[in-house]
Amino acid sequence: MLKSSSRILLTVFITLSLLCAFGCSNSQEQDAAAKELRTVITEITSFIEVGDYEGLFEKYAAPADLNRMKMEGTLDKAIRRFALWKNEMLTALKEALTTMPTFNADKTQATFEVENAPTPLIFTKIDGRWYFADKS
Repeated sequence: MLKSSSRILLTVFITLSLLCAFGCSNSQEQDAAAKELRTVITEITSFIEVGDYEGLFEKYAAPADLNRMKMEGTLDKAIRRFALWKNEMLTALKEALTTMPTFNADKTQATFEVENAPTPLIFTKIDGRWYFADKS
């Protein structure tokens, strides 16, 4: 039979081991998702730098948002409005590359709080792909 102090130490060890196992897995998932997002942000930055806003919207606007804009005939207006803020967006995206996002519980939404953006940069993962989230 284990002494009381040995049982306490064993319980603490098992608890810490379980916490590390779940925490380490969670941390690895976050690191993998953050790496995916850095790749996405780098590609978005490239679209902006070459002025391919239509390509940017086609690839990184969430499918439902893109379809809605096309159906309503507002895609061109959204692209023109985006182009007005391209420099601010580039600055915010480049800053996001150096920060760790905050994720929701199931790692399908990532929020970057960056100094040079008036609102957080939010990305949503849909069917395994990251998209800009519609904040409206």
